[in-house]
Amino acid sequence: MNSVREIQRINERELELGLHGSGSWHDQYKDSAYIYVGGLHYDMTEGDVLTIFSQYGEIVHIHLPKPRSEPDTQKPKGHNRGFGFLMYEDQRSTVLAVDNLNGTQVLGRTLRVDHVAHFQPERVRDAQGHLVEPDEQVFNCAPPETVVDDEGGEDDELEDPMAAYLSDKRRRREKRRDERHRHRRHRHHRHHRHRDDHEHDADQDRDDAGEKDTHSGSRDASRGPEDRSRSATPVMDRRVRTDTPGVHDYVRVRSRQGLHARIPLRAGVSFGAAMSRGDRAQQEDAMSTACVMLPCEQLRQNLLQNVSRRTKRDPWYGWTCEEAGGEELAAQVVWFGCFDGHGGPQVSQLLQNKLHHVFEEADPSMVLDTVQYTCSIGGYFGRFQGGALERLVDPSQLRRPSTAPASLEALADAAHASDLEHYVALDADQGAMHTQRHPVLSTAQMSMQERATLAWLMMDREIQQNEAYSGAGSTASVLLLHSLDVPTAPWYASEYLAVTTVQLGDTRLVLCDAETGDAIPLTRLHHPDDPIESDRLSRQGAGVLTDSFGEARFLGTLANTRSFGDTQAKRYGMTAEPEVQTHILQGSRFAFIAGFSDGIGDVMSDQELVDDAATAD
Repeated sequence: MNSVREIQRINERELELGLHGSGSWHDQYKDSAYIYVGGLHYDMTEGDVLTIFSQYGEIVHIHLPKPRSEPDTQKPKGHNRGFGFLMYEDQRSTVLAVDNLNGTQVLGRTLRVDHVAHFQPERVRDAQGHLVEPDEQVFNCAPPETVVDDEGGEDDELEDPMAAYLSDKRRRREKRRDERHRHRRHRHHRHHRHRDDHEHDADQDRDDAGEKDTHSGSRDASRGPEDRSRSATPVMDRRVRTDTPGVHDYVRVRSRQGLHARIPLRAGVSFGAAMSRGDRAQQEDAMSTACVMLPCEQLRQNLLQNVSRRTKRDPWYGWTCEEAGGEELAAQVVWFGCFDGHGGPQVSQLLQNKLHHVFEEADPSMVLDTVQYTCSIGGYFGRFQGGALERLVDPSQLRRPSTAPASLEALADAAHASDLEHYVALDADQGAMHTQRHPVLSTAQMSMQERATLAWLMMDREIQQNEAYSGAGSTASVLLLHSLDVPTAPWYASEYLAVTTVQLGDTRLVLCDAETGDAIPLTRLHHPDDPIESDRLSRQGAGVLTDSFGEARFLGTLANTRSFGDTQAKRYGMTAEPEVQTHILQGSRFAFIAGFSDGIGDVMSDQELVDDAATAD
């Protein structure tokens, strides 16, 4: 990858100097994002080709012609004719692929990779059996031209649409950096506001220029070519270095031939996704995808908790990180999150951007402080002992001193103490990641249920303590996929898979049986009429009413009994404690898992949704 970074650096430098366009032979193909791949081994499938070529960009289309069937020739299914065509998301990715993969040896054959100026899609047969052109044809994915003002200066001479695109992207990135730096200076130097505004702006410009010169090189060196050629996605915090363990937006894989690659977690490449706000004024739902790294011992213990006599005979039994390929590969857990916001999009967007980070960083030392805050809410949580976290909490540190009040005024103050603590506890706290740490009560590894419960309560605390989220909330269904193959394989190709669901509210996760097509629910709805939820809330005496449509409502207005946010209902039993379940599945027996919000679940049955998803293009 060092050569890729160097080529990318040279190309960007050429764009800045205006040299790109007069000396690069790639320019004659600047309007096409297709490449030709020849010399493929006949046993290679689409997945093998995707693994090799996706490291240089997002592949949106792949076409490997199958061998023509002949009566006297019996060829196994899945073989190709030794060549194929790929389409990338942008033209820059084709340049990287051609420069770096042409002439590469794969399975004893030499790849031939080149640009395609005019790709003609394969014709299809109509109902009468005649060959016709496809209805939808996509000729290229070249980036749209960027409109430049007449006063754009040096950008007026950028005829290459890719140059204009990257130049505009670089200008926006520098503008955002300047705004962040200006905000920090404004906060740290409030007492110097009497200074001349023009002097302050001049100093600011010099500081910003120095910061860009100092840090731009190191930051670009730590990111791959796909990170610099495309804008960041909301599911990935770009402050996290992608070359170190932690949350990232790709999955590391190693082929049977020892080749290393990264599978991007982007809709249309490794999974499918669709969103619509319907007739709502704004989109309150959100989704997130990420790859989190969890301790290997914790993953192993989570498996042992779900072992039965039957599963002890399965090949995955006794799984360890070392046998699966080392921590870098085996400790990866793929995260898919579906969030249904209400009262505004603020909470669902926060969960989209941050919940997977909090889940990965959750630590047993954060348990006591989190449980203490939850107890301070009072009401339903007045006697809270930690729930799923009770094993990690010292009960003596949760009890309040039983001293008698000295006066009626003190008695009145004590009566309202829980409300006060609920809104101002730990005033210096700046979010879930700043939870105060305490010595750990137990040295054992956290289970998956304990980790999820801690992360969910930490995020809910941040939402409650921030006025920006007042009146808003969100449900959440999170799917965690962990390969149990030895050596490890991507989740979509794994023979055995640990599937963990983390459920909060009425978003849904449904599994599709590969043989029968039956829908298998993986979650249950946290509604007031659910027997478990009804029994839980009845202990508090919280009211469950039925509206004019015959639907049960918690406190007369709320459709859910568990959610993030909804601060006003916390004292009455609205909890952010999730329901966590882990299943060991055999990959070949199941087709896919679908996650969706109640906007779909209220109008379609599980089986209808699975049938539609199975036949979707």
